[in-house]
Amino acid sequence: MKRFASNLKIMKTIKLLVLGLCLPFLGAAQTTTPALRINEAFMSLGAQGSFEPGLSQATFEKLSENSTLLPDNIGSSYTYFGNNTFKLGVGLQFRDREKSGFRKHMELRVGLAYSNSLGYYSSSGNSTKHPYDTLVSQQTGQEYYIDSIYSEYTTVHHNFDMLSIDASLIFRTNSEARWSLYGGLGASFGSSLFSKTYLRSGSNGYTIGAQSGNSHSWSTNNSESETYTNGSNTSLTAYVPIGVDFRIANNNAFFNKMHLYTEITPNFTMRNINNLETISSASVGFNFGAYYRF
Repeated sequence: MKRFASNLKIMKTIKLLVLGLCLPFLGAAQTTTPALRINEAFMSLGAQGSFEPGLSQATFEKLSENSTLLPDNIGSSYTYFGNNTFKLGVGLQFRDREKSGFRKHMELRVGLAYSNSLGYYSSSGNSTKHPYDTLVSQQTGQEYYIDSIYSEYTTVHHNFDMLSIDASLIFRTNSEARWSLYGGLGASFGSSLFSKTYLRSGSNGYTIGAQSGNSHSWSTNNSESETYTNGSNTSLTAYVPIGVDFRIANNNAFFNKMHLYTEITPNFTMRNINNLETISSASVGFNFGAYYRF
């Protein structure tokens, strides 16, 4: 009985020692600051417009393989990106050096971006002019010559949307102030959606008076079209966000955590078109957004 009581006392002592040794670690585990935390949720709407050299004849031929409308030389080609971009994501804060809090002036924004109506356009055409008729004035006897002009055209349009993974490292001047400036460095990688190539070929004719310049159309309905579904395009973009941040309110419990911001994004982009051709370009985008800080 005494031995049992002695063993029980020893067990209690061991438990107390183990508990005493663990308490500092338990306290440290409860107070350890995580390396990252979600600090905000944001969304933005932006626009970007740029013109640049377009796709080659060989690429258009591959995108519209077996086309009966594509001419041997499609002619001048250019690119337009008058597109809208919608972004949705979160902001992450980094743990500070003391590991007791988070860095207030630096954050990592990560999210998704969707851009619509990106396109490469090219066209080709020619016109022929022939004498059509001669009119004679009954009063003066003067002759008026009427010419006929016949035009043929072909247009090619490669169009797609882009879904991208987007990340940017942001540095703020004063995150606690109502107004603040920020800059940073960002990158995005995307893959296309709804990638298609459209061809349209047609002709029209009209007559025109050589002296008066008056014209009259006589044929406008001769047209054909083709549509081809293409594989994925990919895009890699590096950009520099430069913006202004504004906190909506100071004393309201909800709106003092709501911010509006506007930014410009000088960028450099490389696009791979269906593994056929790579296009590089530089342009400037514009974004307007809002975020809620937790």
